[in-house]
Parts: sequence; C-alpha cells; structure tokens
Amino acid sequence: ESVARNLGVSLAKGQYLAFLDSDDVWFPHKLSKQLPILMNNPGIAAVFSQALSIDENGEQLGRLALGQSRKTSDFELENMFISNRIPGGASSCLMQRNIYNQVDGLSEDIRFGEDWELWLKIIVNYRIFFIQEPLIGYRQHSKTQSTIPNIVQVEERLEDYLKLLKRFAKKYPENVSKSLYNRSLAYQYFTAGLGSCFLGFIEKSKLWLNRAVNY
Repeated sequence: ESVARNLGVSLAKGQYLAFLDSDDVWFPHKLSKQLPILMNNPGIAAVFSQALSIDENGEQLGRLALGQSRKTSDFELENMFISNRIPGGASSCLMQRNIYNQVDGLSEDIRFGEDWELWLKIIVNYRIFFIQEPLIGYRQHSKTQSTIPNIVQVEERLEDYLKLLKRFAKKYPENVSKSLYNRSLAYQYFTAGLGSCFLGFIEKSKLWLNRAVNY
C-alpha cells in the first residue's frame, strides 16, 4: 500500500491529500465536512473521523461507530505511541500535502502499521482534528489486513510494529521516554500473545505474554 500511495501522491497536483482503500467507502459528505477545517485552520495538518464497520456486502457491523468513545487525549503522542487510535485506517484521512512531503510520506519497508507510523510523524510536529461523526465505511471481512487469519500474519504484524516503534523512538528520543517505549512494546507483545493463543499456538503465546510482562 505504501508504494502505491506514495506514487499517487507524487502524481497528485492538489493542495490536499485524501486516501481511499479499495475495499472502503467514503460517505457523500466526507470531504465537505473535512475540507473547511483544513482551509480555516492552517495549524491543523490532518483531519480524521469516526468510521462504520461494514461487511463485504456493505452492511453495517455492530451498532456503534469505530472511534465512538475517542477523546482529544487519545490522539496525543503518548497514547498514539502505544497503539493506533485512528479508526478506519487511511481512508478517513484528509491532510495537507506539504505536511505529507515534510514527514517523508509512508515508509515502504513495512506492510503493517505504515499508516500508524505516518500519524506518529505528523502528531509529533503538528496538530490533527478528529470529527465525532462516521464519514467512511471501513470494510472488514476474512481477506482484509484487520483480521488475523493465520499465525504468520500475527508474527509479521508484530515484527513491523516493533520496527516502526524503534525507528520512531530513535528519531525522537526527546518525545519517547524509556518508560513509554517499554509500555508500547509490552502492548505489542501482549496483543500478539492473545492472537497466537486464539489461533492455538500456546507456546508462542506464552513466550510473547512473558515478554509483555517483562517490558
């Protein structure tokens, strides 16, 4: 995804960037709700929104929108460094193109968490805004990356998350304390441990949960 998005950005000519993953949908009023915020607030780098989970047929999953309980503090660096609090992935984003270029866009060496790393690079330097309304449909089914179909994907996800966190902490040591770094690593190992346990890989689950406790 990162290679495709970066190529798209290099070809785009507008002042703003919006992303739409192939299996997600924008609601008709998405851009009209987001654009005025960027136009009238030059200090804001990106605007996000809640999302509705939908299945492969476009039917809503669950009663509540993703991000329903999000608060402003959820998008502060300390909380965002532990886990990606932006619901709906990149499809909910509208951002300033010059900011995207300033933070060097999406990293192309990871498959999982590339959008999370981008949000961190933005938040450490700029303000973002979150609209308390679902403006996109975020599709979830057996073939999306948001599911956990096998242990290989759990392992790859963990590897990429650890890689991006280490890279970010090294670049911004004044913003990421040792305590915060350890807490985030503990959370990544904890979620990987739960995923591997769910899939029946008990010994691997024990290993990762033990690492979570150590961190």
